[in-house]
Amino acid sequence: MLSEVIAMLKIQKLKKAYYSGRETELLLSRKQIVYLIINLPEAHRNLSTDQFGQVYSLYKEFRRDKVKGKYSFQKYVQTGTEMLQKFEEIAPIELYNGERL
Repeated sequence: MLSEVIAMLKIQKLKKAYYSGRETELLLSRKQIVYLIINLPEAHRNLSTDQFGQVYSLYKEFRRDKVKGKYSFQKYVQTGTEMLQKFEEIAPIELYNGERL
C-alpha cells in the first residue's frame, strides 16, 4: 500500500510539472497505476458477480506487473486510458472508477 501512496504523490508531481511546462519522468509500474484507477469495493457493490469476477481477474493481472518504467504525465494518462479500455470491455467503467456519488 505504501507503494501506491508514493505513486499517488508521484503522479501529482508529474501533473504539476506538466501543467507548468516542465515535463519530467518518474518511475511507476502498472501495478501502481491500476490501484489508483480502479475502485474494487465499488466494483463489488455495483457489478454482477460474473462482472466483478472478470474485473477482479483483470485487476490482478495488472497488479502482477511490478516492473517500473519511466512515466511522463502524458505516458501515465495514455497507459491509464489503455487499462480503462480493457476494463470497459467488461462493464461500464463509471460503475467502479471511484467517481460515483
